[in-house]
Amino acid sequence: MGRQIQLFTTALDNDILCDYLQRNFDCIFYQSFASSIEELSINSFNDTFRADSPIYVYFKEFDWNPEFSQTSTKDRLFYITNKSTAPIIEINKTNWETGDSGRIYWSKNFSGNPKYDIEKFERIYNEIIKWIKKNAVGQIKKSSVNLYFFKDAWTHQLDSKLF
Repeated sequence: MGRQIQLFTTALDNDILCDYLQRNFDCIFYQSFASSIEELSINSFNDTFRADSPIYVYFKEFDWNPEFSQTSTKDRLFYITNKSTAPIIEINKTNWETGDSGRIYWSKNFSGNPKYDIEKFERIYNEIIKWIKKNAVGQIKKSSVNLYFFKDAWTHQLDSKLF
């Protein structure tokens, strides 16, 4: 079963989260689709090809080699095919138009048995979640789910009266 936390962020908040991960972990960020394999790797969460593109955070202390393929659509976009049991955390950004929260997600054993040290990876995941909860300035419970807000997102939701 996977693990996740719901998190509201703005572009400014995304920069803070991105900076935290880069300063504290040896990691690479990937977006879900790009025009070339090289463009799959990004430096910032706000550099995605599409605004709603999930971001995959790969922690380099774990052995993994991404495998790539290309869509058969008109755009012929590239993507990573072997994410399901990879040592990555998926980050989905907030969609302010629909009011949908973002999330930080680790598939854990959801899609099969990972071939990396699950306990070690879980410690990293827990450290990130602890940091998120510590740095969240707002929290709302909706349908028994805790929604966390970083500072700019909290101000944004108060101004927009989202909840």
